[in-house]
Amino acid sequence: MSIAHEPDTWFTKSKARLLSFIMHGAPFHLTDGGWLRGSIPVGPIGDVTNCLASIWADELGNGKVTENHCNVYHDILESHGYSIPPVDSKEFSQ
Repeated sequence: MSIAHEPDTWFTKSKARLLSFIMHGAPFHLTDGGWLRGSIPVGPIGDVTNCLASIWADELGNGKVTENHCNVYHDILESHGYSIPPVDSKEFSQ
């Protein structure tokens, strides 16, 4: 017998909790896909590399700046009044 569990939705109980959840996820979401950087070589590729390239392209927005995952998350943060320093800055790492 399986017991159905409700998903953990503590962050949806109030706007303040949701905004805290969004802000605390910023380091991950603003660097999302970074692990793929440099994983796609120039020249012929195989199935695994092709899959990684597909994921990387999706993370980048498939050529559409407005669909770049990091840009989307950054826009969400800014729309709620959060100012985030550039991801390659010391301030971001702190």
